[in-house]
Parts: sequence; C-alpha cells; structure tokens
Amino acid sequence: ITLILRYCVWLVPLALIWGGCAKKEPTAAQKADAAAVFEEGIASVYSDNLAGKPTASGESYDPKKATCAHRTLPLGTVVEVERITNGRRIKCKINDRGPFSDERIIDLSRTVADALQVQGISKVKLRKVN
Repeated sequence: ITLILRYCVWLVPLALIWGGCAKKEPTAAQKADAAAVFEEGIASVYSDNLAGKPTASGESYDPKKATCAHRTLPLGTVVEVERITNGRRIKCKINDRGPFSDERIIDLSRTVADALQVQGISKVKLRKVN
C-alpha cells in the first residue's frame, strides 16, 4: 500500500501538469476568423491629388467613399480591412488596381484610412466579404 501511495504522490501531479500542457483546440469562431483572412501585409493611402481621376472600374476616385485598390481581387469585391496594431476594421469596395509597389498589398481611400487611423502605411489583414 505504501508503494501505491508513493506512485500516486508522483503520478497525480504529473497527470495534472501533462493535461494542462496539452494544446487546446481553437474555437469554431477562431477557426472561421483565421480561415477568412485572405492576405496580410502593408496598406498605403491613396493620394488626395487623385480625386476625380478615373479608377480601373471606371468610377472617379472619391476620397470620401470607402474604396480601395488591389492587384488581383476582382473589381467590385468587398473586403474587410483590419489594422493589426489597433484592431480597427472597415469594409471597402475594390474599384481600382494597385498598389504598384511590391511591398504593399492594398491602397486605401482617405475615408478608409481615417477609419483605421492610418497615416502613410500600416500593417493590415484583408478578409473577403463577398
């Protein structure tokens, strides 16, 4: 009996430690959120000097609208852009091509940039909405 007690004194704490170290499965919401991320990278802000100029979709660029430019997603696609550093999110419509710098993945209109509190460039995540 004393031998059994000695083993229990060691085995029970080890089992508790082992169980606590087990990797926990992500929740369904966490899995869906991770699966929805299309792309992660650097966003930049459109120049206000482009206001009124035609975009790839044929619309005139309006800094007051929630629009953006992406190199490959179809024009008209709605994406949710999340600024990684502050967690702010906004939906915007792709109506132009760009950015034309390999370091960046998306150009944001002034409205989108202001909503995300982006001045210049910032790290973002993109999720396709439609």
